This record gives sequence, structure tokens and C-alpha cells, in this order.
Amino acid sequence: MARAPRPDLRQGIGGDGTLPRMKRRTASFLIAAALSAGCGIDNGLVKDHGGGGNVPVIDVSPETLSFSDVAMGESGTKVFTVSSVGGVDLDVTDIHLDPPGGPESPFHEKPLRLPWCWWTFQPPVRTTIADVSPPPCLKNGFVTFGSLNNFVKVNERVRDLWARLVAGVPGARLMIHMKESRARDGLLEFLAARGLPPERVTLVGYQDGPSYMATYGKIDIALDPAPFAGGTTTFDALWMGVPVVSHAGERASSRGGLSILATLGRPEWVGANPEEMIAIARRLASDQRGLAAIRSRLRDALRASPLMDNKGFTRELEELYRLAWRQWCAGHRLK
Repeated sequence: MARAPRPDLRQGIGGDGTLPRMKRRTASFLIAAALSAGCGIDNGLVKDHGGGGNVPVIDVSPETLSFSDVAMGESGTKVFTVSSVGGVDLDVTDIHLDPPGGPESPFHEKPLRLPWCWWTFQPPVRTTIADVSPPPCLKNGFVTFGSLNNFVKVNERVRDLWARLVAGVPGARLMIHMKESRARDGLLEFLAARGLPPERVTLVGYQDGPSYMATYGKIDIALDPAPFAGGTTTFDALWMGVPVVSHAGERASSRGGLSILATLGRPEWVGANPEEMIAIARRLASDQRGLAAIRSRLRDALRASPLMDNKGFTRELEELYRLAWRQWCAGHRLK
């Protein structure tokens, strides 16, 4: 039976082949309609899983091979696959987030592993980015640890871990992104009870893009939260020359730091547990000249890494799609 003519789904798509932000959801519905009409779309990339996404339109064709989202473009952003979504066959991930032989995934999608990192990075182009500056410890005489991640990721265990870390480094300071509210007093009390008095803590509220990037000039060592690791924020810190210290848990959501840092060639900044993370951070803090050397080279290292090789990333992703498609067509079990 001949297939119906393929509709032109490019209406409203930009000249570079991308969809304007406000039109992506509409496009998803157009593609879903084309699938259900048998218009020759054989595989699709599922996006917008969270917060009002289009999951209900996925389960439209048993003859279509579906993939979960991947993060590309300006500043990597990670959306983890939602489990129990009918019609999604494969989860696009990488060898660090979901290592072969690692803990069994809680998702029913089969992992399709990229050989490097799930993210690619492009520095923000719509903001004025400050130049990389020397580590502030050289001027201040003390080391500043910091996290500009969304504070919802900083749970009580993370706060306790960071308090122990910073309190154990003589004179060290802690900078945390937290919106202005009465909850700030509770945080300062929590940290003080663990040996980190308010005078050693700086809380940063909402900032515009240039101010946010410039704030990294006040941080010597960035701390990655857990169990939900940073993505865009980790890249921003590295771009500004700030080393990021992380620790990897069992789930993909806690292994983002490992994925990024291992691909950058800095797996030694990732601990296998919280205590190792503390040891790594304190070791970095003890070598101010080493921090200066890292800061002067980190942006170039990021540029030269697979993390900013967007074309190479795309080739690898396309090859994984082809492999999965050939296996699916041959009736082989997807691995």
C-alpha cells in the first residue's frame, strides 16, 4: 500500500532548520499527526518531557522508533527521561550517565549510549561575558567555594556536606545562589550550627546574564550539588575558568558532573562518594598556584574538548540513530 504524500512540516521553521521556541510544541503536534496519518516518518525525537510537555502525543504509531531527548545548543540543558511513557523505545544517554554494567535503569527505555558526553556546549551569545580573571584567592588570601545552581538542588545533605567542607578549610568562604526570602535566615542558622558562621557565607540572589557570569570571578572552586547534578551551571563555571568538584551517585541524575568532567579530561575532580569529594576540594584549595594555572587554561581546554565539538557530536548521534534503526528493521532486540 502506497504511503500518503508527506506533508511539509517545515512551515514556521527558521532558516537554519530550527524551530522558534514558542513553536516547538506546535511542531510536536504536527509530527504526531503525521505519524498517525502514516506519512512516512519512521523515527522521532521526543522532547519537552517535563512541566506541561507533550507526552500524551507520543504513543501514536507502533511502526515508529522513538528516542528520548538530547541536550545540544547554547548551554547544555539536561532533561532526564520520564519512565513509563508508552511508545518511547530508546533513551539517548552516554557511557558516564548510564555506564554499561552499572545499576539497572529504573526506566523501560533501552539506553542508547553516546561515547563521550550527553551534552554539548556553546557559550551564551546574547550576553556580554566577562573575561577569565585570576582566582580571587590570590587577592583575598582565602579560598571561596561556590555554587550558583538553582537552590532547589541544595538539599539538607548537600548543605551539611558543604558546611563540613568549607568549615574545615581555614578562612574559606562559601557563596550560594539563593533568592531573597526569610528562608535565608534558616540557611545561615543551619550552616552556623555546623561550624560555618554567617560572616563566612555570601548569598547571591537573582542576577542578569552578564552579572551572573561575572560572579564566577569571585569563586575559586565550584561545588556540584547532588543527587541532581548541574548541567548548564557546570559548563558556565568551566567556561569562566572555575574548576568544578562533583561526586557521582548511582543514578544518571547524579552523574552529570562525571559525564562533563570526564569528557573534559578531568575525572580527578569527581569523587566516588561525598568524603572523596571533600578530599578533592580541599586538595585543590591547598594549592593556590595550581588554581591559577587551572584558571588560565580551562577555557581553552573546554574549547578543544568533545564538549564543544558540536559537529562531531551530531555525527556520533546520527550514527547511533542509524545503528538503532538497522537493528529495529532487522527485528533484533534493541540493546
